[in-house]
Amino acid sequence: ITATANAAPVTAFTNASTICQNNSATFTDISSPTPTTWAWSFVGGTPSTSTLQNPSVIWSTPGTFTVSLTSSNSFGSSTSSQIITVSPSPIANAGLDTAICSANYLQLNASGGIAYSWAPTSGLSNSFIASPGIYITSSLNFSVTVTDINGCTSSDSVLATALSLPTFTINGGPSNICLGDTAELVCSNSSWAYTW
Repeated sequence: ITATANAAPVTAFTNASTICQNNSATFTDISSPTPTTWAWSFVGGTPSTSTLQNPSVIWSTPGTFTVSLTSSNSFGSSTSSQIITVSPSPIANAGLDTAICSANYLQLNASGGIAYSWAPTSGLSNSFIASPGIYITSSLNFSVTVTDINGCTSSDSVLATALSLPTFTINGGPSNICLGDTAELVCSNSSWAYTW
């Protein structure tokens, strides 16, 4: 025997334990008996309203906001509201773009959180610390995702440009000289600086 409750739903819903600025948060309807329609209101959120059973919302500013759900079936409706807190996103900083001679060691430096994740990971000394190092052999754009104490994340990137090593030739003559004589050696690019 299947019993069906002939009653209006008692509205209730759940949401993510942490709601972060600019991150999508999903709200889940747990009303009972099962409703057939839903009318959500999200003060300060995008979208500000929804008729989905389990909508996702984004808040672009941190703070406290009211979320309301009215659930209905053929026997009536009821409304439930909650005050939710939107935590601010961390300010990720991957550092300034830089240029370095190819094959030299570059130290990356990120800030803004308590946990870090760099990409691409190949060649990095440790992709999960704020300041990993790498021997640069080609220009790379590194991105870092920063996580704060609330579990909120944001990302930033930094461009590391690998500069080609100089190539040059040395000309001089004659190839055979006597002890005490002098010979002039000439490098192929006179505008560069040299250390002999």
